[in-house]
Amino acid sequence: MVSNCVIQDSRSNGMNIFVGDTRVIGGTIQNTGGHGLSLTRGASVAVSNIQIHDNAGSGISAQRNSTVIVSNGSTISRNGGDGVFLTESSDGSVSNSTITANGANPTGNGHGVFVNMSTAEISGGNIAGNRQSGIHADFSALQIGGGAIANNHESGVDACFGTAVVLGGVTVRGNDGNGFYVSTNSTTQVDGSTFNGNGWSGIRLEQGSKLQLLGPVMDVTGNGGWGLGAGLRG
Repeated sequence: MVSNCVIQDSRSNGMNIFVGDTRVIGGTIQNTGGHGLSLTRGASVAVSNIQIHDNAGSGISAQRNSTVIVSNGSTISRNGGDGVFLTESSDGSVSNSTITANGANPTGNGHGVFVNMSTAEISGGNIAGNRQSGIHADFSALQIGGGAIANNHESGVDACFGTAVVLGGVTVRGNDGNGFYVSTNSTTQVDGSTFNGNGWSGIRLEQGSKLQLLGPVMDVTGNGGWGLGAGLRG
């Protein structure tokens, strides 16, 4: 276990974890030349009440069957890449945490959470002001419940290439693109959420994707395009 440490100014990643299990409580990982926290080859890490910011790469990168749990008031912000990046059959859980202003490298890109060929559960908290989308997923499975996804510079949530999403009780507002963009044979179930003030559609479906709307009543108002739109192309 690592508790209340400050890790900073390393030339590469702040922490590298291979294979084993680790718990990180409190502390800060900042100003590193790579990812703040890097997991690979089946590593498993639980972090709580931690600050991960201003790293050159992603705040957290989990690859090759790794597992990361982020909880209890953690903040992941101003990293050069994604706030949290999951790929290659990894699994992530983010609860009651703040993921903001990632993609801070002026010549790069970054989502709040980027899920590729992996699974993620995101609940509560605030995902806001990231350079690209708040949450982006390809070939993945997502469960999103509660919290706010707001003021990101692309969509609030992107689900692409067969991704399956269950979204409930979420406020998706003020994003520059769509509130929720579902494309390329992806499927989604939406329950009791708010989509308002987004630059394009509140919810947008394309290219063979499917949407199931459930009660209670949702608020899909004040968006720049349609409240609910479907088509072949954006």
